[in-house]
Amino acid sequence: MTFYSIPPLLTLICFLALAALAIFRGPRTQTNLLFLTICILGSFLYLDILFAFNTQSEEMALRISRADHFFIVYLFPVYIHFFHAYLNISGRKWLIKAAYVYAFILMCVTPTPFYIASMQKHYFGYFARGGVLYPFFGLASLLVTFYVLIQLYQAIRFETSSSHKNRLKYLFAGFGIMGLMNGLNVFTISGYSLYPFGNLSFIPLTLFAVGLFKHDLMDMGIFIKKSLIYSLLTAFLTCLYALLIIMASAVFKGVRFSDSIYFPVFFFVLIAFVFGPLKSIVQDFVDRIFYKGKYDYQKTIKHVSRMIVSVLDYDAIAKLLTDTVVNTMLVEYCSVFLSDSSKHHFVNFSAYAKQVNIGPPDKWRKESALVEFMKTHHQPIIKRKMAKRVLSADKKEVLSDLENLNAEIALPL
Repeated sequence: MTFYSIPPLLTLICFLALAALAIFRGPRTQTNLLFLTICILGSFLYLDILFAFNTQSEEMALRISRADHFFIVYLFPVYIHFFHAYLNISGRKWLIKAAYVYAFILMCVTPTPFYIASMQKHYFGYFARGGVLYPFFGLASLLVTFYVLIQLYQAIRFETSSSHKNRLKYLFAGFGIMGLMNGLNVFTISGYSLYPFGNLSFIPLTLFAVGLFKHDLMDMGIFIKKSLIYSLLTAFLTCLYALLIIMASAVFKGVRFSDSIYFPVFFFVLIAFVFGPLKSIVQDFVDRIFYKGKYDYQKTIKHVSRMIVSVLDYDAIAKLLTDTVVNTMLVEYCSVFLSDSSKHHFVNFSAYAKQVNIGPPDKWRKESALVEFMKTHHQPIIKRKMAKRVLSADKKEVLSDLENLNAEIALPL
C-alpha cells in the first residue's frame, strides 16, 4: 500500500462506518434503507479504487472495475430517491422511475469496452479510462448532484425550524461537497494523470458524520459515548502506523523497516507517550463539537441541589434549577413542576423561555399517563424516540400529554 491509497482507504472506512450505524442504530424506514444503499454502493466504489491502486495486474483491475460499475450506476437514482424521501417530495415519482430505467440501460453496457475502455497506469496506480458511453453516466451524476443541491437549498430557505434547518445545512455541505469532488474525477477518467479528487470524500463524509451525531440527521437516536472517542483514536493510530511504514520504506529504500524488531518497539514507545494526551484532546474535541460539554441531567441537578440545600427560598431554588437545565442542555424552554399542597396536581413553579407565547399549563394532574410512565421507567422521556421506538399500551396518551405540555423532553427529578 502506498501513500496515495490512504485517502480512498479513509473514505472506504467512513462509508463502512456509516453503513454499520444505519444497520445497527437506524430505524427501519425507507429513508434509512436508501441511505444504507448509498453507503454500500460507495463502499463498492472505493474498494474498487483501492484495489486498482495496489494491484499489478491491469486485466484484474479492469475486471473488478467493470463488475463494480455494474452496481455503481445505480448511485444517482438512489441519490434522487433518498433526497425525495428525506425532503418529503412526493410529486415527482416519474423522475425516480426514469432515473432507475436510465441506470438499468447503463448497467447493460458496463461489462463492455463502451463503458470502461481500459485501465490506465498513473503515478498513483491504475484508474479506469472511460469508453464512449461513460459520459452518459458522468453527465447524469453531475445533473443529479446539482438537482439535489437545488432541492436542499430551497428546503433550507423555506424551513422555519432552526434545528431542522441545521440538519439540512449539514446534508447540503456533506453530500454537496462529496458530489462535486467525485464530479472532478472526470479529468482522471478522461486520461489526464491527475489524482482523483473523489478520493478525498472522507472530508465531507466526516463533516456529515459530525451532523449525524450532533443533530441526529438520520433519526438514529445516536448519543456520543466513550466508544466514539476510542474509535477515533484507533482510526488515527492505524493511519499513523500505515504512514510510518510508508515513510520509513521511502526513506530506507531496500530495508524492510516494518519487519525490523526496532519498529514495534518504536511504535510502542510512541503510543505510550502520545495516547494519553491524545485521548484528552479527542475527548475535549468531541465534547466541544457535539455537545459543547457533556451533561448528565440527574447528576447536574443533584449537584446544584446540594449547593442550595440550605436555601429556604423556593423561588430562588426553582429558578436556579431552571437556569441550570437551560444552560447545560442548551434548550430554548424549560419549566419546573412541583407538587402542590393538595397532592393532586403539579404546579408550574418556575419557567424560562426565549419565546413568550409558548409554555405548558399552570397545573398538571398527577394521575396523567405521562406521570405514571415516568414513575414506572424512572428515565427521561424524549418525544421523538418514544414516537418511533417505544412499544407501550399508553404510548398515545403519553405523547398526547407531551403535546399538551409543548414538551420535547420530560425529566423526572
